[in-house]
Amino acid sequence: MKLLSLVLTLIGTALLSQALSAKLEGTFIGTIGTSPVVSVFGTRDALFEHSYYYRKFGQDIELEQTEQNGKIVLTEYGAFPERLKRATLTGRLESGKFSGTYTLMAGGKALPVNLKRVSSVDLTSRFNNPQLEDWKKNNPYTFLKFDRPLESGLFVRNSSGTGKMRAVKGKLGNWAYSWLTEPKSKISLPRLEGTQFNRVNLTLEAHQLEVAAQVLECNVSEPTNSFEYTPKLILTNTKLVSVHAAVYLYCGGAHPTSYSDFLTLEVESGKRLELEDLYRFVPIPLGVNLQTLEPFEKWETYASAREKVLEKLIYAQRPDLKKNSECYGNETGLEAWKSLSWWLSPQGLVLESNFPHVAAACTEAVTLPYSVLERYKVSKLLP
Repeated sequence: MKLLSLVLTLIGTALLSQALSAKLEGTFIGTIGTSPVVSVFGTRDALFEHSYYYRKFGQDIELEQTEQNGKIVLTEYGAFPERLKRATLTGRLESGKFSGTYTLMAGGKALPVNLKRVSSVDLTSRFNNPQLEDWKKNNPYTFLKFDRPLESGLFVRNSSGTGKMRAVKGKLGNWAYSWLTEPKSKISLPRLEGTQFNRVNLTLEAHQLEVAAQVLECNVSEPTNSFEYTPKLILTNTKLVSVHAAVYLYCGGAHPTSYSDFLTLEVESGKRLELEDLYRFVPIPLGVNLQTLEPFEKWETYASAREKVLEKLIYAQRPDLKKNSECYGNETGLEAWKSLSWWLSPQGLVLESNFPHVAAACTEAVTLPYSVLERYKVSKLLP
């Protein structure tokens, strides 16, 4: 009996030790000290494999997970390139809850850490938007960053990089609109007034949070980083809405990046449209996914064929571009219209060339009148 008791005790101790030293995996929510945080462990859907995010300050912080003396040790690192050790979070995981302490490398008072695994209740959101359900399910860490309501107004940056909110409302043709801004990222997008635009507004909200997530991952609190987003409502009618934003960002690396963020939406469904939903310049090969560009070899063949048609149309409208040998008279220029940005204006289809970082100054936006494109039209949504 004594031997059996000893064996059971040893087994129990081993099982307890294993439970206490289990790895943190998944998404957790809780506090460090009194500050609310959301954290994620063992994921490819966040900036780092292990990280946490102060909901108040808005920055992803990298963690490295190890085990020491039966306890979980999370080492906090500073930003690249130095990546200095700044603090440790030490504790145990029991019944889906992590409890421990947060200690700065520089010393000071240890703070209590209390995290619990995220449940469906925690994912109840102020955003009642079915388009966010997949995001909520597949990437709760990012979804939980947005715990504040959107603010009324348009965030306008000044030359120093800071900015302020402006209570801007407007009309485009017969349609009234206002602006909403995500408070942490300062990303603004319009909302159209009228129940016929309900689905469009849901798509705009979902896209706004996606862009806001990119801003937060850029860690714009770092003094050298920036993310500028300048949106404009371009076209509104009973069938289509088109929005364009000029984007400039620097999130580290050799060069800043500038590009266009664009959405053309069907009013009835709120669906974001591809260019090919409206126009067909060449046949689309069987099996090509125009959203994922897969399989890429087929898409590239298609894009090259489309590019040749578009170049003729573009240079007929803007012959001066073809004479610009510095930008368009070389191999880079020949590729500029393959992967392009597009949106609709009252005047026609706007196409913007896509150059690499080092030649971004060459980028041009060209408007092709609707009358010129009549033979390529495949949708009754168009004027």
